[in-house]
Amino acid sequence: MVVQYLKHPDLSYDLAAICKRRKIPEIATRKKINNYWTYSPPVCCALSRYDNLGEYGRLFGMPEYVVQIKDNKISDISVVRGAPCGASRDAANKLIGMPLEKAVVTIGIETQYLCSADPADWDPLYGKSPVHLAADIHAKALSNAIKKALH
Repeated sequence: MVVQYLKHPDLSYDLAAICKRRKIPEIATRKKINNYWTYSPPVCCALSRYDNLGEYGRLFGMPEYVVQIKDNKISDISVVRGAPCGASRDAANKLIGMPLEKAVVTIGIETQYLCSADPADWDPLYGKSPVHLAADIHAKALSNAIKKALH
């Protein structure tokens, strides 16, 4: 598997072509490459699960949390899957003891501070920067974990 961070478009396309020829899965965040072997999420934490990404795909991508709740506050949180930059784990560590509603907002804010994506790289398709998108993704993942814990 290849995780691509190349800036030059020609090199990105050349690497994608090599990966395609050799049937090697490639993750190329924010690239406009369209082939079966290349996954191009808008941010690393937007990567869905794919079987052919192996252990990397199991551990990294769209965040998944498991939370414990006591007295309407987060009493414990585990990161099952998170962003490769570490934002998912680092932001989650700040939530222990926090009221649920505040925790959902806080994880989004903390993710924006910790995210390694370029905040100036505004995407007209999503209408926001990748940092804002990462914040929304993490807030939704935490919200889902809280709903699951409450039921």
